[in-house]
This record gives sequence, structure tokens and C-alpha cells, in this order.
Amino acid sequence: MNLFHSTLFYLRKYFFHFLSHWRILSGLVVLLLMVTLTWFTYKDAQAKYMDQLSVVIYDRHEVPLSIKENNRGHYTEKVKVLPEDFKKVLIKKEDRFFYYHPGINPFSTARAVISYIKNGDAGGASTITQQLAKNLLGTETKRTLVNKLIETFYAVSLEIFTSKETILHMYANTVYLGNQVQGFGTASYAYFDTPLENTTHSQQLALLATLSYPSSRNPWEEDNVLFSESLNSRITTRETFIPPSTTDGYSFQSDTYFELRTAGITCVDTCTTTVDDDLTRSIRSILARHIEAGWNDNVRNGAVIVIDTSNSALLAMVGSKNPNDASFGNQINMAIEPRPIGSTVKPFIYAKGFMEGLRPYSLVEDREYKYPVATGFSIYPKNYDGQYHGEMTLHKALSNSLNVPSVKVLEYIGLENFYAFLSNQMKFQPIQDYDSYQYGIALGGLEMDLLTLSHYFTLFPEQGILKPLKVLQDSDENFNLPPQSSITEKTTVAEETSVELVHAIISDRLTGVNQFGLE
Repeated sequence: MNLFHSTLFYLRKYFFHFLSHWRILSGLVVLLLMVTLTWFTYKDAQAKYMDQLSVVIYDRHEVPLSIKENNRGHYTEKVKVLPEDFKKVLIKKEDRFFYYHPGINPFSTARAVISYIKNGDAGGASTITQQLAKNLLGTETKRTLVNKLIETFYAVSLEIFTSKETILHMYANTVYLGNQVQGFGTASYAYFDTPLENTTHSQQLALLATLSYPSSRNPWEEDNVLFSESLNSRITTRETFIPPSTTDGYSFQSDTYFELRTAGITCVDTCTTTVDDDLTRSIRSILARHIEAGWNDNVRNGAVIVIDTSNSALLAMVGSKNPNDASFGNQINMAIEPRPIGSTVKPFIYAKGFMEGLRPYSLVEDREYKYPVATGFSIYPKNYDGQYHGEMTLHKALSNSLNVPSVKVLEYIGLENFYAFLSNQMKFQPIQDYDSYQYGIALGGLEMDLLTLSHYFTLFPEQGILKPLKVLQDSDENFNLPPQSSITEKTTVAEETSVELVHAIISDRLTGVNQFGLE
């Protein structure tokens, strides 16, 4: 009997000992499962957030040039910095205890449950984190208790694995603000044509007043003013609301993007280009004035390329005076359309000539010459002024851009030799066989697009070196630009001394006064 009681005592002791350890182990397992579940929920929230960001193409100063539709058919330009004054107003309006709660406000949650039990409506008063979860899940219009609970779990998961500041930024980039506009950063451009960090107190209130009814109370609607004034009176007594001026409309593709798109610069992911939007706008305005001034002389189009020669970065490409006008070829990007390049070929001919032994003081006879061509006919080169000028130095000939001496220099070089220079050193890709041009190259018959031509001209300030054209800030991807050049690595095209001679001559306006005048 004593043995039986002793055995029972030890069995009971070890059973309760085992049970206590099992409870601890079970608790740890449950805890691990909960942590794992919240982690995967957090990762899913992050994935949903990334899916809601548009692909944006920026200029060199982070000005959006193109914003593409996201997976919800909205446009969102991610705001990188939330202004402190804006954050304060946003939190005052939406969630006063944002920095203190774990993603949910227990009192608001309890009120929502009671409201659902009584009225079948879960009610509002969500925290900013819960609103973010709602935006990510796409349940903005499906206000059920089940959705509320799911949103709550997502909100808690976000709070566990990310910071309050990150949550605030995610929220700011996912709120819908009407007219396919998503996020405060996009809205500040769409409604006020200004970045969020530059918005005034009144503009910020106009954006915040849009939150509850984005379709009917956005800044383009009359009701926005009324609700903005009411909001202002609730959150501050120091500021006065002044109805802000708004845009008449907004395009998510800027005029500057017209040339980038038509040139094939369409990033798959968000990217920052080397292009300067302000510079491009200014140049487009200047181009339009020049076209208008030459309208009676049948000037209808023009193009401008600006390249930073220090790194071969494309700063501006303007190929239309007005991309929004369908007349007179304005829908064509003239900056990448080949056309005869005229006298701009002469510096390259002379550079090659100097490499072959000619010098600025070499003499040439400017008179009538006859050159047979492949067509079976002959050409008689003439100068622009229709006159011949007799014997002169190559310096004077190039300074005055005379045609006949240029043909003589090309003859000295040899056609095949110059063809090889274009193809092998400059990596040029002509649109016709070289033999179809022959000496007509020196007379300006060679077709080239302005982007390629401008890129080639960078070899003069860079001592004969051509670098690949740069169009993205943080990538070597250049979308096979320029169109007719295959310069893919830093290349020495011409001797430095020959290039310097050409550079000095074409900079000498005094010697060129005969053809170009003192101006």
C-alpha cells in the first residue's frame, strides 16, 4: 500500500511538472505562430503598397515628367519628405493619438463593434494606420465588421515591424484625392502645380478637406472651400484660410516628356533622367518665338539639343514648339529626325584633314571645279554667296564656312578614308550608302538627326573624346541614343591637336567677318 501511494505521488508530481512545461511550450508555439503571421501580413502590406506606386520618370531635380497609372488606375508620385507643418495638421485632423497607439484606438474599436451590433454599421474613427491598411486592401467602400477586423490585424502588423514615420509616408502616398489622383505629393502638383513641400497652409487644408469625399470636395470643386474653412476653424486659431488658386487641369505627362517618349526613353521602373524641366520649358518658349518670327519665311519647325560636355549628359531635348498642337508636324520630335546637316559637317572634315597633315596656314584655291559623281553627272561646287574668293588659308576658309575649299579638303583626305573615319572612329550609321553622297558630304548633303550631331560636337571641347550620351542619373542605360551613333564607351575620335585647331578657327569670329559680319 505504501508502494502504491508512493508511485501515485511521483506520477502526479511528474504529470503536473510535464503539464506546466507543456503550457510554456504551447505558449511559445502560439507566440511564434502569431509573430510569423504578423510578419507575413506586414510583408503582404509592403507588397500591396509597392503595387500602388506609379512608375515615375523624373527630371534631374526630381520634378515628375511622367506618372503612369498604377494597378488601381490612379496616378501616384511618391512624396519623399512630408513637411512638418503638413504632418501636424494631418495628425490633428485624422488621428490625434497617432504617435501613442499601437495601430488601433481601443475606444474607437469598441465603439465600432457596438455600432455594428446595434445598427449593422461598423462606423468610422479609424486610426491613420487602419486607414492605411484599408487603402492597401482596397476596402474603402466595403465597411463591414470582418473587413474592420482584417484591417486592424494589418494595422497592428505594420506597427510592429515599421516606424511611425514610415507609416505616415505610406499613408500619404496611398490616400485617394479625386480625379485619378492618389497621394498628397501627386495632388499638390495636380491641383496647385507645386511640390508638397512648397504648399501653403491654405493649400494643405484644401488637400485635407478632400479626404472624406474626394470626388465632390477636391480643390477643383466649390464645396472644397466650405469644408476647408470649417477644418481650419477646428484645428487652428492662428491661421486664416484663403481659398488657393488651382490649376485648370493637369496632365500626368509633361510637355518635356514628349521628346523623351518619342526618343524611346520609357523606364520600366521609376527613374531620374539628366534632363532639366525648367531649362526645357525655357528653350521651348524661345524656339516658339523664333518659329513665329520666321513664319513668313516658311519656318514651321525647329529643334534644340543641350548637352553638358563634361559628362555628355543630355540636359534638354526640344523637338516641337508645342507638343499639344496637332498641326504643322508638331507631333513629330524633330530632334531625332534626320535631315541634311549643311555646313555643320565642315568641322569634322577639317579635323580629319589636319590629322592627315593639313594645317590652318595651308593654302587652297577657291575657284570653279568639276567633280564627276556616281550618277554619271558632274557637280560644280559653289559658295553660299555665289562667288569665288581665290587663294586663301584653310583658317580663313573654315572661318567663313566656304563650300569649295571644304570639297578640296575632302578630296585631299579621300572619300574612302573619310567614310572610314565616320564609320570606324565616329561610329556613324548613315541612312544611305556613303557612295550616294560622295563629295556632296562637304556640301551638306549628309543626313543626320540633331541629337546625334550635337553629341558629335562634344568632341571639340573634350579634346577629341566622345563619351556615351548619358540620359539617366544613376544608370548607364541610354536607350540606344543618339539614333545614328553607336558610341557605347569612351572613345578617342580625333587627335587632340587637330581638334584644338578646329576649335580655335571656328571660335575666331574676326576672320569670319567676310561671310558672317561683326555680329
